[in-house]
Amino acid sequence: MKLYITPLARLVAVACLLLTQVAVPNVSAQDVIYFENGDPLPNTRITSVDDTKVVLTVGRDGDLKEHQFGRSRILLAFTKTGNYLLVSELSTNVEQARQQLQTFLNAPPRADGNDYLIKAVPLTVIPAQISYESAEVVNYKTTAGTVASIGKGELIGILYRDGRHLLTVMAGEAAPLLMEIRASLTPQGKAAEPPAPVVPFSQTTEKSLPSSALTEPATTGSLPEASVPPVKTPSGRVIALTEDEKENYRQQSLQRVEEFVAYISIITDKGRSNDEKDKAIGLAKKLFLPDATIEVTSANRVGSRQMPVGQYLNRLKLLPYTYTRIEWIQSRFVKDLTQSADGNYYGTIAGQQTFTGFGANGKVSYEDLTDKNVRVKLEARQTTIDGQEVDKWRILLGNVSVAAEQN
Repeated sequence: MKLYITPLARLVAVACLLLTQVAVPNVSAQDVIYFENGDPLPNTRITSVDDTKVVLTVGRDGDLKEHQFGRSRILLAFTKTGNYLLVSELSTNVEQARQQLQTFLNAPPRADGNDYLIKAVPLTVIPAQISYESAEVVNYKTTAGTVASIGKGELIGILYRDGRHLLTVMAGEAAPLLMEIRASLTPQGKAAEPPAPVVPFSQTTEKSLPSSALTEPATTGSLPEASVPPVKTPSGRVIALTEDEKENYRQQSLQRVEEFVAYISIITDKGRSNDEKDKAIGLAKKLFLPDATIEVTSANRVGSRQMPVGQYLNRLKLLPYTYTRIEWIQSRFVKDLTQSADGNYYGTIAGQQTFTGFGANGKVSYEDLTDKNVRVKLEARQTTIDGQEVDKWRILLGNVSVAAEQN
C-alpha cells in the first residue's frame, strides 16, 4: 500500500524539525524570527519594514524567498551574530523604523568571548564561560574565575559567545525580559551592572501614586465631598449613589482585591499549566485600569520604578516557588469612595498581605507580611435596557502601593 503524505503533514514535519533546530544549543548560529504565538522560524531575517508590515527573507543563500507579515504577527528577531530586536520596539515613523532595522542588522557580534546566562529570579545577566551543558544544568566559570552551576529551570535563556541563543521559556515570556536586560549588554557584549532583582508582589512599594493610572480631577483635592457638584446625564438626570449603594460597592471593591490575590496564587503555582496561568493573567488584568502600574523597589537598587500590571504578572510566572499562599487581612477603605467632578468615585483600600512561597520539599522558602494600598475607581456608565436609560457602575483597580519598610 502506498503511503500518501498530505502537504499539511509535510509542513508539520518541517516545522517540528525547525523547532528542534532552534531549541538544541549545538546547532550553528543562524538568523531566527519568532512569531507572536512563540513559534520560531530559523534561517529567516527581517529585511524591510513599513508602517504596518515587515518583509521576511527566508532560506539560505541561493534559495531565498520573501514573505510579508503584519508587524503584530512578528514578536522577536535574532541575527546569527547574537543580536536581537523586538518588533514592538520599532518606531511608528517608517524612516526611523528602517534606520532601527538597519542598525540591528549591521550590529557587530559580541567581542568579549563570553556566554551570557539570563537568570529569571532575580533578573540577572551572568557573563560566563560555559564548560558543560545538558538538558537540565549548565556548568560555567564566571569572569572572576569562580566555578558554578545553575539549573536551566532558573534561566530565561542563554546568549552564546558564537551568536547562538537558547530560550528556556516561551518567547512571549522572554521578550519583555530581553528588552529589560538590553541595557546590561554593551555593544562589545560585556555585562554592565545587572538590573535590580524583581521581588514578589508582596515586596512591592509605591512612594507616590503616578497620575497615569488613576488621576482624580485637580479640583477634587480642594473641594470637600459635599461641595462636588452633582453630575448629570444629557437628559438632566443626576447620577449619584445612596449610602446603601456605596456600601455595596465598597464590599464589591474589597472582593476585587481578593480576586486579584487569588489570581496571583494561580500564576505562581508551578503545578498549573501555562494556559491556566495565562488565563489568570488575562482575567487579573481586566480588574485594573489599562494604565495601572505596580511600583517596585529593591534593597539592591536606589529608588523605585513603575511596572505595568501585565508585565508584572508575567514576571510572577518566573518566581522559583513550587506554590504560594497569599492572603489579605484587615482590608478596609482608608479613603472612602468620593465622587469627583467627573462623576466617578475614587477611594483607597488598605490591608495587610501575607505572602508565603514554598519549595519543592513543601517547606517555606520565603514569607513576609506587607502593608498595602490599592486605589479604586468606580466608573459611571450608562446603558439602555428595554428602551430605558439605566445607570451602571464599573469597579476598576488602579495603582498598587505598599509600605517601603518591612520588619
